[in-house]
Amino acid sequence: MKLRLLLLAALLLLAPAMAQSELDEGSVGMEARAALESDNLIKLREKAREILIQHPDSVAGHFFMGYSLHRSEGDLPRSRYHLVKARQLFERRYGKLPGPQAFGWLERILSELAGVSGEMDLYAEQIEVMEAYNAMYRSLMNGDPPIVVEFAWPLMKLGREEEARQKIKQSLENGGMFSRSVALNTLGAIEMETGSSRKSYEVFKMLLKEVGPFGGCTFLRNGGEAACMVGDFAQAERYYLQATEFFEPEGYSNPWWDLANLYTAEARFPEAVQAVQNMYLWSSRMESFLAQQDYAEQQQATAELLLQLGYSEQAMLSAGRAVRRPDRQGGNSNQRDQWEAGNLILYRATLLNRDQSIREEMSWSHGRRWWDLYLSRQSLGYLAWSAGRRAVAVAAANDRVVKSLRVFSAGTIMMADWHRPDLVELYGPGVVAAGLDELRQGRFDDLDHQEPYLKVLEAEVNALTGNPARALELIDLALQKLPEAESLVRSRAMARAAQMEEARGDMPRALSRYQQVLETAPAMLRLLRLRLPVRIEGATGLLARVRRQLLSSPRFREDEDGLRLSLSGGEGALSARLLGPDGSVVSQAEGKTVDELVEAIHRQTFSPRVNLSQADLNSLDGSNITGTVQSTNVQQLFKQP
Repeated sequence: MKLRLLLLAALLLLAPAMAQSELDEGSVGMEARAALESDNLIKLREKAREILIQHPDSVAGHFFMGYSLHRSEGDLPRSRYHLVKARQLFERRYGKLPGPQAFGWLERILSELAGVSGEMDLYAEQIEVMEAYNAMYRSLMNGDPPIVVEFAWPLMKLGREEEARQKIKQSLENGGMFSRSVALNTLGAIEMETGSSRKSYEVFKMLLKEVGPFGGCTFLRNGGEAACMVGDFAQAERYYLQATEFFEPEGYSNPWWDLANLYTAEARFPEAVQAVQNMYLWSSRMESFLAQQDYAEQQQATAELLLQLGYSEQAMLSAGRAVRRPDRQGGNSNQRDQWEAGNLILYRATLLNRDQSIREEMSWSHGRRWWDLYLSRQSLGYLAWSAGRRAVAVAAANDRVVKSLRVFSAGTIMMADWHRPDLVELYGPGVVAAGLDELRQGRFDDLDHQEPYLKVLEAEVNALTGNPARALELIDLALQKLPEAESLVRSRAMARAAQMEEARGDMPRALSRYQQVLETAPAMLRLLRLRLPVRIEGATGLLARVRRQLLSSPRFREDEDGLRLSLSGGEGALSARLLGPDGSVVSQAEGKTVDELVEAIHRQTFSPRVNLSQADLNSLDGSNITGTVQSTNVQQLFKQP
């Protein structure tokens, strides 16, 4: 669930203009105030610097600098330093309950500091700042405190659920429409984070009914997430698409990110490509200080799509960026460790996938290129092992092991659902089996929706403990109930079943399953490190080399009962066709040379039918929106903590 940036909006509505006082710092201070009111953040910072050079203990100088650092660069630690300093200097001179003349200054300092503290995940500090604001307000106005429902979000993040619910109840009973919408949004997040997915969905439907079609991006986006959690994917898509019509420059929500993940999970790859491109365009229009709230999320979505499109190196780079530069979670109801573990598991998958991709390329490479590829593989296995161990350690340290077995739900690890069976290998089959028993005995209102996903995990447990018959039975039961929209989860289960059918000698059934995977999510075979059984025909003369190279690849093995791979042509014009067991063409490839044909066979067989230009590919990491990835990373070294 995403937070809407309503706290600062609420406080600023209450804010009087800063009164003329001795804090103004003369003409330079007046210029700074004018820059603040006109949102000229560059000039504001220049004037703040001038003030602080002349008066290092200037309340105004530190406030202006903190405001500028927050709003222009998103440099939260330095912004917080200056805002805390401004507050300390102010209270030293005027106390915590100032008179009307100086009230406006402390009000603005506390307003900004509350926002920065929340964005930095400093929820206890944020609560203290808001309490100070309320105390100051009461001393001057003798009225009810202006901040009530805004406490609910940080209380929820601190695990103080009952206190959060009390604030929500108070706002629902006594607040206006503004407070009520914030209360319902937070209540929906609390219900989701406490395992009541269906209650959460009902709360968001109520919220969207009350605020109407123009309730804004965040509420619609959260409604879509709640719909996903109960398997209502069609409604989720409708909410997300509607959310794209309401751009919020100071909101945490980017509905194109949600659509990118939804379309990728559904194997709707052309739409996913467009959604990722729009995700970066949307992000480029948002306030710069929000960049550290969703950078890693965007890289995760990008890596997931690139994996399925067959771009192994680019996927690995995007996943690595998500691991190295995690997001802050002030605007998200999830905790940082949930994303940290999820990004590590994704990174592990991209490293293993890259290793497979390199091994494939070695089958058509020669000389120095072959040796370069060989050397580039050497560290991938260790890095993947390390990422997996780190993910397990994070999950165990934060009580996520059992929770992470549930798909898109409270307390789980934030990753694509098709990765979840990897947890059986990472945790161990015994741990997962015990966790599944615990979940099935729990009090969740969505266990019926969860059950087919749990069966996929149980099948993986049985596959790894030597009971393939039971594993196949569980997969078939899961496939009967899994939503059709969960194409990647279904394809993974189907590929695993094909592998086990093949091992027990039921080749017709295995080939039928392989064909379904190849037609829906062909990269899944590389991701699961499976070899496709093929019967190679026409491998005479020059084409005999094609056969030898294909069989040196980790993607193919020869079997007289396998899929029919027909080779034809001669010097300068070679071709191949892979046929399904029903005689349909699964893939076809052409090449002028043996190496070109072998490469084309891999590309056409194990990648979906999505044609990307170089410009399209560049746009999938945002580099053609914000500059190159390399230059962006250099810039961020000086911008981000």
